Amino acid sequence: VRRALSEALKSVPNAPHDVVFTLATDPEATVATPVLEFSPVLTDEDLQAIIQASPLTAQLVAISRRINVGEEVSNAIVGTGNVEAITALLTNKSAQIREETLDAIIDAAPRQVSWHEPLVHRPNLDSKAALRIAEFVAASLVQELARRADLDADTVTTLGKLVQDKLRKNGENAGLAADD
Repeated sequence: VRRALSEALKSVPNAPHDVVFTLATDPEATVATPVLEFSPVLTDEDLQAIIQASPLTAQLVAISRRINVGEEVSNAIVGTGNVEAITALLTNKSAQIREETLDAIIDAAPRQVSWHEPLVHRPNLDSKAALRIAEFVAASLVQELARRADLDADTVTTLGKLVQDKLRKNGENAGLAADD
């Protein structure tokens, strides 16, 4: 019954807030996730409170997938350190992620391969972030970074050089492995 109610109310803009919030905090993921991902009734403050209550991965991922996730909510999600939720947040093109939060993600990203591709495709990357990402992602992803239209010519040139360096190093490492 709770699951059916959650599905029915997930997109209703005038649903009772207390009912939606109760469903959003339900310990059963199949009840909570529909309203967490879609309900227009839940505020950023509601979402932050739910995140701080240490919900399960499914709930964090549902919040990360919401349309237009705000900067404070994004920051709270990143603060959990939940890899799946952060991956979903990075993949969400409409999520607003402030520069400091993105810097924290980039700091941890070399150890999280699942973040590499979503970082490369993240909208509105500045040159500094793009160059930092290029340091640890595969050469093919650096090539994708270099093809972005939103980066300046100097950054694209630098990325092109990084691709060449990575390919040369990979070729040298492959030669060394063949000699073994």
